[in-house]
Amino acid sequence: VQLVIVPRLCKRLGDARACAAGLALLGTALVASSLVSAQPLHLLLFLAFRAGLTVAETSNAALTAANSSSETRARNLGLLQSTQAGGRVISPLLAGWMYEHSLSGASLMLPPGALPFVVVGGLCALTAPLPLLLHSKAASKTVTDTPSMPQSSSKSSSASSPPTSR
Repeated sequence: VQLVIVPRLCKRLGDARACAAGLALLGTALVASSLVSAQPLHLLLFLAFRAGLTVAETSNAALTAANSSSETRARNLGLLQSTQAGGRVISPLLAGWMYEHSLSGASLMLPPGALPFVVVGGLCALTAPLPLLLHSKAASKTVTDTPSMPQSSSKSSSASSPPTSR
């Protein structure tokens, strides 16, 4: 999937749109899987979750690389991987606490055990527009930061030699 489908999707949509779509699919699948109880539907939602995660992570790395200078690219990609690794350490602890809390029945009328899925799915949905916002800011910065052509003054044009022809 990552070698064939994701590169074509990112090329077609652009990395920012693909990342936003991946986050939206990921969040939707997480929330929906916490609210349904039919086993075949859970399988489809798990596949949607994995597809969204794959697209979001791949396009996020591509966005990080594309928006980094050659001097900072390795550092930024390392920070991205370190942040993801840190999340993989902290997330199970928080999810376990939320899961236990939701089993006690004190979690906003959700099904037992649904709280971590709803919280993470909601966070994904809330952050889905972020790649588009950052991409539009980067694009507008590139347009405004391009140097303009130097204005030729009458003094410099009279002092310069005429062009030679071959």
